Amino acid sequence: MNGLTTVINSFPFQTTPSGNLKVKPKQVVFETEKFSVVVADPGKTNVSVEGFMASENHKIVEFCSKNKPPLAVENSKVAEDPEPNNKTQTQMTTDNTTVKITPYSKYYKPSTPQKKPYPYDSQKERKEISLKEMGFAPVEQVNWDTIKLPAKSNLMDILQNKISQRLNTDFTVKIGSKEFKCHKLVLQSYSTYFSSNELDSRIELPESKVSSKAFHLIYSWMTEVPNNCLQLLQRSNILDIFSAAQFLQIKDLEEQCLAFVDSEDLFNEDTAFLLYSDAKKKKNVSIMELMVPRIQRFFLTLVSSKDWLELSLEEVIVFLHSNFICVHSEMEIFMSGIRWLMGNFAERRTHINRIMDCVRFGNMSPLQLVEIRRNQDSHEILEVVREPGVQKMIEEGLSYSVFKDQYKDDVAAYKKLITSLRLDEPEPRNWAGQDQSYKSYKDFLGRVRFVQESWN
Repeated sequence: MNGLTTVINSFPFQTTPSGNLKVKPKQVVFETEKFSVVVADPGKTNVSVEGFMASENHKIVEFCSKNKPPLAVENSKVAEDPEPNNKTQTQMTTDNTTVKITPYSKYYKPSTPQKKPYPYDSQKERKEISLKEMGFAPVEQVNWDTIKLPAKSNLMDILQNKISQRLNTDFTVKIGSKEFKCHKLVLQSYSTYFSSNELDSRIELPESKVSSKAFHLIYSWMTEVPNNCLQLLQRSNILDIFSAAQFLQIKDLEEQCLAFVDSEDLFNEDTAFLLYSDAKKKKNVSIMELMVPRIQRFFLTLVSSKDWLELSLEEVIVFLHSNFICVHSEMEIFMSGIRWLMGNFAERRTHINRIMDCVRFGNMSPLQLVEIRRNQDSHEILEVVREPGVQKMIEEGLSYSVFKDQYKDDVAAYKKLITSLRLDEPEPRNWAGQDQSYKSYKDFLGRVRFVQESWN
């Protein structure tokens, strides 16, 4: 403190007779339960106490505030009793000296504390800048030659795996009692039938058009890789697949099936007729027509079988009209027609003229035609040739055959004659090479039995 007076002993302690140290009471200027002011010479010292008087006892409870006015001790005499007797102004008396302490509230009235600014308020006072404005910008070009990253999985491989494993399917195809879980996008990618129709989450297909087995193979064909899908096409299922592909309008598969059946190495002679029979059951005329030219040397084997007798009238006519069937003479065509008629002559006799119209009588020799008309040993032949329409066919064929044999060395005269007589020149057959003639229908049946026995 300012004006501190030096005493004999160390302030504030004084020596007593007992040797103990004590503070002289007159040196205590101000005292509370928690705070005391002691000076060496109170009479010559000005004391300022910062704080305020609180409660009825006027005790100092807050002090040492730099911004608050001090309490004034107006007289420096020692106060024996620092406790005030009133709330406004206190006088403490010791002998003839009075210490007057003015309450803090007389000099200071606390003001409302100012609100400290929120941290964000101070940020608003200045302009913020971004990292880019500070110069931190991303590198525009990356040198990928110096950066090695793990390879990304191939999307096509992922999709192929999900499709082939039937994962996450979203469409159901019902055929009969069976259901197939499929990917709609796969079906729409190959089939016009699925892509042109509005589909929900399932569809039911007619079993008569698409068998469950055929659809299973077709969907496998869609999901397999190109090299593997071709292995699904077999002789035994090609017709079912082709028929289903036609109904579902799968152009790529249709073309593959046609190319498959167009192979003569796979379908020729006997295998061609077997496919023809299957196409007949499916009423697939295009395949039937495609297979007929393949049945060449197999024709006589077909005629000798029961299958020939079970063919319809239109089918027999197709075979007898064909230029591709391989025969030894036109007589075999004539006998083959009679064999079909005799399979059920009571019902088929009305078709005699249509069957015989397939025979090219002009390709027979005059002798063969005469034998046909006068053959008394073959009841079957007589039943056929006695028809007026057949007799006319034989006469026209005989006329042509005679002129052809007569003018065989003069082609020009031969052409002029048949034109003037309005005779049609018959188309040649696919001849086997060696001419074969039959004296009677019985001889022909002998040939048929021989063929049958050769297959047993």
